[in-house]
Amino acid sequence: MAKAKKVKENKVIAEVTHSGITENIHMENDGTITITPVETIIEEPIVGDEPPSVTLDEVEEVVEETPITEPPVQKVEEVKVISNEELTNEEKLLKFLESRDKGEIKLNDFLKSLYGVPKYNEPALWLKQSSSKEIRNMLDKLNKQGDYQVVNGNHLRLGAFYYPDTTTMKTEYHNLNTVPISVVKVN
Repeated sequence: MAKAKKVKENKVIAEVTHSGITENIHMENDGTITITPVETIIEEPIVGDEPPSVTLDEVEEVVEETPITEPPVQKVEEVKVISNEELTNEEKLLKFLESRDKGEIKLNDFLKSLYGVPKYNEPALWLKQSSSKEIRNMLDKLNKQGDYQVVNGNHLRLGAFYYPDTTTMKTEYHNLNTVPISVVKVN
């Protein structure tokens, strides 16, 4: 039985343009490649032809017809930028209290945040007796101003000593871990 041969058609495989001349590349049935130039017809403009133009009068008419609308002017309020570094601990505390609603406001975590994160293998600054006394004085001053009232006067125990174990009689000092501090707005 004879094998059927597939007849390849003569087809254009590429069209190349160089130096203004276009050429087609053909592949013949036998595998040969031929290049044939393609004639291009260039239409040259006739002397009387003019491109379409627009006069200045027509442009002004179009501009006058379209209404110009400006976007509404929005007033920008001045924003006061206050860096936390410039504020004292008392000012930070007042700002925190003013941002809260009425009711009992727990302050232990906020007061701890005033002293930053402790370094590795060092106790936190708010655990020191001097820091506890500073917090006590700050809360006492706030309490005496009259806008806020410290619940049960717990702030007065900060920095004071106590004996946690009666057998060893070792002295400890109250700090933010041992004394819960809450404030209530008076107004």
